[in-house]
Amino acid sequence: MKSLPLFLAAMAATTAINGETKIFKDSLQVTVGEVKIYASAKDDHTMGAFAVAQSEIKLSGNASEPATLNQITATIPNLNMPDYGSSLTSAIYIRGIGSRINTPAVGLYVDDVPIIDKTGFSFNFVDVAKIGVMRGPQSTVYGRNAMGGVVNIQTMNPFTNSGTTLRLDGIKESKDFSAYVSHSHKINSTAAFSVAGFYNTRDGFYRNQNLGNSVDDRKMGGGRVRTIFMPKDNLLVDVSANFQHTNEGGYAYEYRGATTDKVADPVAIGAISSNKKPTYWRSLGFGGIKAQYVGSKNIISSITGFNLINDKMDIDQDFLPTDTFELSQAQRQRTVSEEIIIKSSRAGRWQYTNGLFFYYQWLKTASEVQFFEGGVQMINTSMQAAMEAAGSPVHVTLTDDGMDIPGTYKTPALGIALYHCSTFDISDRLTAQVGARLDYERTKIDYNTWSSDVEYVMDYYGQTIQNALPGAVYKGSTDNSYFNFLPKISLTWHSPAGYSIYANVASGYRSGGYNVQMFSDIVSASFRQHNASITEEEINDIITYKPEHCINYEIGSHIRPNSHLAIEIAAFVANITDQQVAQFVESGFGRRIVNAGKSRSIGAEVSFMANALDNRLILAANYGFTDARFTDYITYENGENLCYDDNRVPFIPQHTIGSTIDGVVVRNNDLNINIGLSLNALGDIYWTEDNHCKQDTYAQLGAHADVKYKSLSIGIFGRNLNDAQADTFYFESLNHKFAQSCKPRHIGMSIGYKF
Repeated sequence: MKSLPLFLAAMAATTAINGETKIFKDSLQVTVGEVKIYASAKDDHTMGAFAVAQSEIKLSGNASEPATLNQITATIPNLNMPDYGSSLTSAIYIRGIGSRINTPAVGLYVDDVPIIDKTGFSFNFVDVAKIGVMRGPQSTVYGRNAMGGVVNIQTMNPFTNSGTTLRLDGIKESKDFSAYVSHSHKINSTAAFSVAGFYNTRDGFYRNQNLGNSVDDRKMGGGRVRTIFMPKDNLLVDVSANFQHTNEGGYAYEYRGATTDKVADPVAIGAISSNKKPTYWRSLGFGGIKAQYVGSKNIISSITGFNLINDKMDIDQDFLPTDTFELSQAQRQRTVSEEIIIKSSRAGRWQYTNGLFFYYQWLKTASEVQFFEGGVQMINTSMQAAMEAAGSPVHVTLTDDGMDIPGTYKTPALGIALYHCSTFDISDRLTAQVGARLDYERTKIDYNTWSSDVEYVMDYYGQTIQNALPGAVYKGSTDNSYFNFLPKISLTWHSPAGYSIYANVASGYRSGGYNVQMFSDIVSASFRQHNASITEEEINDIITYKPEHCINYEIGSHIRPNSHLAIEIAAFVANITDQQVAQFVESGFGRRIVNAGKSRSIGAEVSFMANALDNRLILAANYGFTDARFTDYITYENGENLCYDDNRVPFIPQHTIGSTIDGVVVRNNDLNINIGLSLNALGDIYWTEDNHCKQDTYAQLGAHADVKYKSLSIGIFGRNLNDAQADTFYFESLNHKFAQSCKPRHIGMSIGYKF
């Protein structure tokens, strides 16, 4: 499939499985009889192949292919990972289920190792071979935060991809330059390794009109190493480690006008004009050790994983040239996980998978919110309004030019789970699958936040008193524990004509947690309420949000009548309770996750892939439709209750469309020339719970041409060639509207050499 840089096809087995099991040097390939199964170590031989909607992108190393998860948006039906903010903002949505901040709703695995926190979801691909996406809840096998689906990334196998690759890439419009080197070596029949490294620098697409500099410039580098040992035919050890460091700008949020006629526009609409350059740097490491033993009756796998994240963000939170307030936040995170999987290795009427999963996460967050003159004035205005509404004769005015609110927050989390899945061949045509998972999770927060002392003037019946208001101090802890029972059941009927029909019911959940960002609002509220104390119980209610749960009902079909055609169709209904919604608080001094109530998501998907002319022409297309609406959501804003029932859930595209056409112009022993076109589209996307603004459906055109002569390759590619004008993110804060637009038209070139 080297002629298809972006290959999208349904992974659907349509042949009964029988025979013995043999494991190959590729730990992800198992042959049973004449059928090859490509799956993760978690999957049963039929699990994930029959009763779930799946898509796959195969990569061959061309610069025109996806380099990050953001770039697979709309190439998978009902998948959207918008590109905005910085590497920290890794929101991802599948079928109307997703998360903008805090815990993710989609699981991510790299070579079977989980990436626990979505802070690590945005990284550059290095030696990635393929990306598989399972849509719909996968929590029975994959556990926490897989209620929207799972993304499985597999890197190149050094046993089958020996050689050295050098590549240079460049993009004109953003002055983007990348250098990449990779080496894979098969030492002997029992050992192979690969090592790769890259460096990237860019000036960026967006400019700050106030400061006159680039907003999204970046310097980034990293590498990976993978070693596979096969001391025996039935024993495999796979060790991998990845590290990437980035130092970047970001948060290219344009001003889009005031939310009310009573507020004047401080800058021109469409301008990026903060008075401080936002920055974000991150060191990211992940990897693991996978050991797999194939016995006469069972395949036993042990997967030990680690995640490491150190990062720091500095951001002007009013995003305007005014001196209001800024945020500095640093995280130090360490996560270890262990999973033991035992699944049957012999074919038969009954196949099973048993698993035990454990993880522990250390996370320390240090943040400081700095209020400047504009922020202090906002607190004064809020205080005066509250005292006048209460009829108080006292008028208090803070006189300092600024105020600091630092804090440290430790939020460890622990989880343990047991799961089992059984697959029964009821007949040669009918297969049933039953699974269940018992998941326990414990979260905790230790917080210590305070504010500086503030000078004030108090007017009391004409008497003026000048004094210092002591800073507020909040120190305490709380913890929560959750049990989740996650069943799944499915039926699949296999036709001798080359298609299968399935139906499943599956449950999933997304973890609860704590709104660390709310502490600046809690502390400033004590000043707005004239130093009123907020109890620990009230703090717990403000910062804590519960897990989100989902039940998904799905029917679908995999159609593969021959090797030239593959079609996948699915329809689903997902009911979500304790819906987690990200909101900016009324004061504008923080954001939080709240459990908004209930929602439901109804949708359908179709994927199509065909090849002709001896694989010289390949067509791939997909369409996804999602109607995600609140069914029970009442919120309190500006002194009144608002009902958002039947409103669309924000940030969820109603339509996703992806299509590619790739052709081989020349193919011989020395020379290969491939060309291709792609068209991706998504929308409508509503940005707020009240649905008063949205992004209409828009499309982006792409193209590529690749020439390979012996070991030398040259490629040229273009993205958003139609220069579509659209927003990838929108929000409202402090009576102002902001948005980030999608990247403009850009063209790149790549030169590579492999030996």
